[in-house]
Amino acid sequence: MDEITEITDAADSRQASDAAPEATPDVTAEELAWGHELFDGTRGEAEPAWALDLGVIRKAGSKRRRVRRVRAGGGVLAALAVTTAAAVTLGAGTTDYGAAAGPGGGWGGRPLQDVFSYVEPSGGSFTGNDGNWWVHVPKSAAVDLAAMLGHLDPGGAHLRGVHDDPGTTQPRIVGDGDPWLKGATTFVLSSSWTTDRTGPTRARLSYEFFDDVNLLRSTADSGPCGLAVGSYEDPIDQTGKTPPPKWSSCQYTVLSDGSRIGTASAPVGPGTETAAVRIFGSGNVVALVGSNFPVPGAAPGWVPSADEVMTPSPWSESGLRAALSDPGVGPVLAPQPPPNADGRLLVPADVGSDWAYDPSGGGTSTGEFVMDNGCDPDHSIFGLAPGRALAYLGSLPDGTQATGFEGEYRLPAGTGAKTMQDARTYSRGGCDPASKAGGYSQDTVTELPAGIGDGAFVENQPQQGGVRVTVRIGDTILQTDITRADHTRLTLTSDADRAWLRQIAGAMAARYTGAAKAG
Repeated sequence: MDEITEITDAADSRQASDAAPEATPDVTAEELAWGHELFDGTRGEAEPAWALDLGVIRKAGSKRRRVRRVRAGGGVLAALAVTTAAAVTLGAGTTDYGAAAGPGGGWGGRPLQDVFSYVEPSGGSFTGNDGNWWVHVPKSAAVDLAAMLGHLDPGGAHLRGVHDDPGTTQPRIVGDGDPWLKGATTFVLSSSWTTDRTGPTRARLSYEFFDDVNLLRSTADSGPCGLAVGSYEDPIDQTGKTPPPKWSSCQYTVLSDGSRIGTASAPVGPGTETAAVRIFGSGNVVALVGSNFPVPGAAPGWVPSADEVMTPSPWSESGLRAALSDPGVGPVLAPQPPPNADGRLLVPADVGSDWAYDPSGGGTSTGEFVMDNGCDPDHSIFGLAPGRALAYLGSLPDGTQATGFEGEYRLPAGTGAKTMQDARTYSRGGCDPASKAGGYSQDTVTELPAGIGDGAFVENQPQQGGVRVTVRIGDTILQTDITRADHTRLTLTSDADRAWLRQIAGAMAARYTGAAKAG
């Protein structure tokens, strides 16, 4: 059987490895071992090994109680699955579409394989059975690239890709339904802008294809058009000494097919980053992000010097918009199925106007109802019938970034009322001293008015930076956890806060019982 390798997206460009990863100050060896064990215990025999993305591990590790609830159906497994692009060796029956003609227009119908004279896949290469190096790219992505290149570099005089690097074999172009692309959700490629396709890089451009816009939604002002795309992260000092680029407001254009193109730009020192995203009705995204300076593997806090900045810039919002508007550009990768299709869990607008689904933040099912306040023994209920779960991103009423998670807990028949009363008791804190890890001693319970399901209450968890809304409907309990993204102390006790949480509880009950329709 052919070797299959999966890689994380181009932001990390890490190749899968059997070597044990190293712990970092905020990712412990225990957490990394736990991640490996989870993957090894859940992946099928024919499925590939995974490369651990430390950024995702950090996120999941800080939400261990959430991951514990979703078990193997979510947490790290789900988070990595939605940020993974597949790159595999050439297998029997795989068709190479490189000789197929590309679109007309500026590309002029040339073979699709020619795009790799100007564009380089990101994320490394993978060995094939014949000893050469292969990266597999979907045919639809190659068609999009050809159409956009016809606008971005009509004469082919400046952009340079992998074809010009000695000893490197061109990528393979395969059908979108090729089995070796199964599970791919992201493809990222890039180009170097040169004076005459020789010499040093003067500017850079990335081409990014995603299957789900919700994957890219950002509550931070660090992404163009509110989406986490582009190379803007490369020169940013993650220690906070250098602020991230401040993107201009997003300017949208609606095309005849109903898709939208948004454009924005941001200064990076004396340079500029320019971005354009096309969002299709299916949720698929094609993005272009360019800088008028080279983006090396620079030290934290790096910004280009004036002599590194190319003026005038080869990129403009109007130019990138025109490239994305080409009729040859279409969605790449099969779109994700809609979350919460029957609308029985919260829709983002129930929490706040700026909230969105977070496909990387939780699993698809629950199996353990957590009841803990630091007391021994653990009173949680294990082995429940699987319930549904959804994760969300947004902000608290004061504008602070936050995450949300709603879970459905299907209790044994006849135990709903007693379990709800136990949950109230154990939510009042008390056992966990302030010095003990976990931080439940200051938890408090606020009862919500009658009429919300078969009873509802709010548990404030200030030491954990969160709040939990619990609603019972018969022998099912729904819980929504809302947590500050920075996990610092949170207290939601004002009249406005209480009204907001009461509104969420009412929406939970109404959605689940069908009294409210998904909007």
